[in-house]
Amino acid sequence: MFGVATRKSLRALSWLRVILWVGVIKIFVVQLWLLAKGDTALFSYVRGMLINELIAIPLAVYWSRPVHSSYLASFRGSSRSSAD
Repeated sequence: MFGVATRKSLRALSWLRVILWVGVIKIFVVQLWLLAKGDTALFSYVRGMLINELIAIPLAVYWSRPVHSSYLASFRGSSRSSAD
């Protein structure tokens, strides 16, 4: 998120999206694995579920919105025209 904000880079935004969605999937897979294992404590399962549902998924959805790409593309275009 810091790289996107400071560098205003579309590449950094793409990597941020990939990292966030991989994190969401990883948390989900770990939760399924713990549930299948059967000896997990209820607290660990609920904590992981809350992290995924309340933090990871909303962050991934927010940064996947097309407005971020269009903003960075317009910013990039305006900096090119000012350099001419």
